[in-house]
Amino acid sequence: MEGADGETCFLEYPERQGLEEDEEASLRLLYRHRRTFAIGHGCAAGWPDNEEATTAIWAETLPLYEIKPILPREIAGLDLAMRYFANASEDPNVLQDCSRLADSYLAWIDERSAEIKTTSFSHEHRAAAKTPRTVMSRLSPAHCRRR
Repeated sequence: MEGADGETCFLEYPERQGLEEDEEASLRLLYRHRRTFAIGHGCAAGWPDNEEATTAIWAETLPLYEIKPILPREIAGLDLAMRYFANASEDPNVLQDCSRLADSYLAWIDERSAEIKTTSFSHEHRAAAKTPRTVMSRLSPAHCRRR
């Protein structure tokens, strides 16, 4: 479906109201800059990328979307391969590196937390941003020893 003469006639799809799961709040934070103009039931909904409104929406029964690769953040001098961390009982350096990984993750969380304080985030987004600290608590060296 298209707007007459290419005009923007489709408004953003309304958000679901009510209680939501922590995961849903986290997803809203991650995709806060993406708009939803339609949803599919047994198909995928599509639209051109625009800011506030769009000129067309469509349904795709066999959707195709190219996902850009996510490049991991590198930590100098630290092997982030899970096969390395899986051998904690064989290599005494693994626990030390696990601590370095946790410290680097905490520094990243602190950077994002500072960003949240200086940016206009909703209460919902601020609450979802606390999730990484929960994950961080599971990356302590004690957890590495528990394998």
